[in-house]
Amino acid sequence: MAIHLFEAQLQFQLDPQGFRARLSVPVLVWVGAPAVKRASVFEDEPEPTYSGPSPSRPATGQVLVLSLVKQDARANAFALGITVGRVVTNDVVMDDPSISRFHAYLQHDERKGGWSVTDADSQNGVWVNGTKTVGHQPVADGAKVKFGDVVTWFLEPDRFCAWLAKGADPAALS
Repeated sequence: MAIHLFEAQLQFQLDPQGFRARLSVPVLVWVGAPAVKRASVFEDEPEPTYSGPSPSRPATGQVLVLSLVKQDARANAFALGITVGRVVTNDVVMDDPSISRFHAYLQHDERKGGWSVTDADSQNGVWVNGTKTVGHQPVADGAKVKFGDVVTWFLEPDRFCAWLAKGADPAALS
């Protein structure tokens, strides 16, 4: 599920302890491209708005929070992990041309408690902290995970809540 950062901030500000109690999975934080002056016939033309329940890409300068939750098994029969891709049958949908239809998957090792990401033979690859993945690549809390051209940060619930408490500055993630 994807929500805008401002929604997460509002929920956190209203009930920090309740928000943390409900957040049982890590998130991917996807920062949209910096705002740029767009060439337009109309100087005050607004940014496009989303229609539908949840966006699948951030607008310019916006931030999306993508929860690592397995969706309905009827829509996504891939049981090995949390799928990431461009089409809506994935658990985490990233609407970007550099993302394959089924790009990668993340897995949680219950025994060791850690997470890993695996490239699903995507065309544009997966990188963790600047290193191209080969096989199952461990993903640590705070890691920069790049899917194609999309840069995200993998944050465990405690780190995500701490980041929200400090004002959720995207520059603090870099």
